[in-house]
Amino acid sequence: MNSRFTPQIVKIATIGVFIVFALCIYPVSRAHPWSDDWTYPGIYGSNWKEFFQWVVAQHVDHRIPIIKLVQYGLLKASRFDFRVLLLFNAAIATVGALALAGAARLHRGAAHWGDLVIPLTVLNFGFGLYAWAFSAQFSFCIALSFVFLFLFMKSQSANSGPLLIAAMVALWACALCGMNGAIVATVISAAILVLAIRQKAWNTQRAMIAGPASVLATTAAVFLTWQPSGTTLAAQTDPATRMLSWARHLVESSFIVDGWLQGYWRPILCAVFFGAALVRVLAYLMQALRRGNADMAKVALHATLLAYAMLFVSIVLGRSRSGEWSPGLEMHYGYLVVALVPLSWIIVTESGKKTLARWALAAVLVVAYGHAFRWGALYRLHDVRDNNAQYSNATLAIGSQEAPESLAKRKIASYFFVDTPDTQGTVAQGIAKLRQVGGPLYKTPPAASN
Repeated sequence: MNSRFTPQIVKIATIGVFIVFALCIYPVSRAHPWSDDWTYPGIYGSNWKEFFQWVVAQHVDHRIPIIKLVQYGLLKASRFDFRVLLLFNAAIATVGALALAGAARLHRGAAHWGDLVIPLTVLNFGFGLYAWAFSAQFSFCIALSFVFLFLFMKSQSANSGPLLIAAMVALWACALCGMNGAIVATVISAAILVLAIRQKAWNTQRAMIAGPASVLATTAAVFLTWQPSGTTLAAQTDPATRMLSWARHLVESSFIVDGWLQGYWRPILCAVFFGAALVRVLAYLMQALRRGNADMAKVALHATLLAYAMLFVSIVLGRSRSGEWSPGLEMHYGYLVVALVPLSWIIVTESGKKTLARWALAAVLVVAYGHAFRWGALYRLHDVRDNNAQYSNATLAIGSQEAPESLAKRKIASYFFVDTPDTQGTVAQGIAKLRQVGGPLYKTPPAASN
């Protein structure tokens, strides 16, 4: 089935997912802020000093200055229609999937129909990026690491300095996508820098030294100035059991809604698959370090998988402190480790040889994740359809004459995932701002109040 049409099939499938979202899901999605989204109307009207402090400040555990600037700019342009951010999330994820498919072609020398696993996993509608604007922290991290990988591989095959610099800029931007991006960027840049120094790359490609060093300097600043949140500092009870539960569920979280079904074949499949790829990665990187002569494009690919494996470990260690695993967390934390699936696929098929084993693996992955994609799409379509009336009412209520404090208290469940005096105050402040600067969405009073 591999042919000159295979790359086009993967591209069409990837872009097709975005088109379906734009036509069927985006128009009926939630237009008002939800939970962390309220930070955007809250900062509106601040002076430049306050705005700058907000941009660089830590949000819970994460510094996300680039995401804040991009999303705030889009919201101002759209007069705070938060569906625009969902559309942008989908676009960023699509660009990332296309970049990873391109990286697979460069690494392998040709596309493979099994590369369909890339859009089937990275673009599963079950993930939160299609429902919550602030999920950009996750979608940006994944997409920028994939864009880096493609540009880096292209720079090596074309011997292009500008492309290498562009790749390092993408990795630097990834480092500013919260602690998740900082972990991924640190592992990748450290691996490249060590092997570049080992090969004395300063004689041929100075950006191969300066780029990773700049990224590491940025992540060092992020780590050294990090202030852990209360969630991170929470005391654990029975930590070993919690961590095992998180690891067991997180490893299969790439299946999203499909993973809610009972059965152990999914975690077993993922654990064996990821483990086999990780063994290849560690063996290659250790061999490259000993020899001092490595294909840097291959180093970047292997380091990216290692980075997401390290992120997996950090999520298990960090987030298991805050509570037990519960169904639905796949949509949130699962996206941070979904990259393990396509990256493992690329690495275990990197030889380029057409074997029955590779064909069988492609069939298993495409069928399994095709089924998961179907369930994710059905879930999202039913979710926006069933909740559209509630979304519309909550959006219209913001334009009513009800006092912001009263509205925030009465309908807090429509605006925030927790109900506390602080969240009610944040929502009330945001409602007042949206009535001043929001677009037509927030100007029409609701037909009925409930």
